[in-house]
Formats: sequence, structure tokens, C-alpha cells
Amino acid sequence: MSKAFDQQRLRDSEQVFQAVTKCEMEAWDEVCQADGILPCVAPIPVNLMADAFGIMESRGLLPNQIRMNPLDFADFRKWPSDSPFEARDDFVPNIEGPRGTLWGAYVITDLSVPARWIYVLAPMSPVDLNPNGLVLIQVCR
Repeated sequence: MSKAFDQQRLRDSEQVFQAVTKCEMEAWDEVCQADGILPCVAPIPVNLMADAFGIMESRGLLPNQIRMNPLDFADFRKWPSDSPFEARDDFVPNIEGPRGTLWGAYVITDLSVPARWIYVLAPMSPVDLNPNGLVLIQVCR
């Protein structure tokens, strides 16, 4: 994968997240009632992330990003080295930004995401926001 492709993919993900954060949570209520918000007791297990991906894939979508507060990202650091999380080799230590990938989706720390919430997002067009493109995970700490 080229660095230019990687940067374009990240820019596309940023646009998707900005569009989603502009939406009011009421727009997602119907989806949350149908599929629920995945509850989790910290530390975040890899099995729960697999369930979130499964929900998204059952909707015909592939997640392209996982957004979380740095507090919750700390759990990913606790996963064994043979886990599916791949840390970025060129990671520059910042509080926010891409940290690696999980099954092809960017794992991004973001201070605008409230602690104890993880957003698993599929690619969406800002003009065609699809509530099926969001899975929420609530972490109990």
C-alpha cells in the first residue's frame, strides 16, 4: 500500500467522521433499538470488536475506521502481540490520530469521542448518511 493511498484513505475517513459527528444522536435511535449498543466491561476484548464488525458486515458494509478516546485505546495496548491489531510502524506520538489498523479499518484516537464510547464506522457519503454505517460500543470502566 502506498503512502499516498494511505493518506487519501485517512482523509476520506476524516470526512466521514466529521459528517457523522454533525448528525444528532436521535437519528441513530432506531438502529440502536434494533441492534442495541454493544456493552463492554473493560478491558475491551478482541471478541467484542469482532462482534461489531459482524454487525456491520451483516448490513452489507465494511468498517473503515474505529474512533475512540485515548483512554479506551489503552486497552488495545494490552492485547497480545499476536492479536489482529497492527500498530503503525511510522507512528508519531500524538494524542490524536491513526494508531494502526484492525482487520483493515483504521484505529484512530480522537479527543472529541467521549471516553467509554467507541465508534465503528463504515464509509458513507456526507449526502447519504446511513445509520447502518455506525456501531456503538459502550465501555464500562
